[in-house]
Amino acid sequence: MSTESGPADVNEETRQVSCLKWTSWPVVDERPDSWLLVGAVVLVAVVIGSVSGGWVIGGVALLVLGTAMWRMWVPVTYELSSLGILESAWRRRRCVTWRQITSYRAYRRGVLLMTSLDTAPIARLRGIYVATGDYREQLLELLRRNVVEQ
Repeated sequence: MSTESGPADVNEETRQVSCLKWTSWPVVDERPDSWLLVGAVVLVAVVIGSVSGGWVIGGVALLVLGTAMWRMWVPVTYELSSLGILESAWRRRRCVTWRQITSYRAYRRGVLLMTSLDTAPIARLRGIYVATGDYREQLLELLRRNVVEQ
């Protein structure tokens, strides 16, 4: 075994930062807040069902809202490398290269990656929200190094 220190150590440290992989599952990882959100969605569906006079409409509203929040229900794996970010959930995989990311916005529990120069509020829906968990600082460091904000 070698106990040398030098460029090999720097490369090893860089490799650890530039190749991250973690899984985010909000309904399990963030129980109090996620279950509060689930309760709010159920409440909205009940209100829609009672106001419309038909529980079928409330059921449809619950189904639509639940489907829109699909990332809460399934584990999503994020892999960050020198090429970009790979997001995997079930059989769905989405790769976003660092060049495609035009800007980013850091939040308390994650980072919103924007892939469009459009500044309208609706443009945020086209972005990718990465729930960072314990990897927030490493992701922000990678974004500072790889994303040229336009």
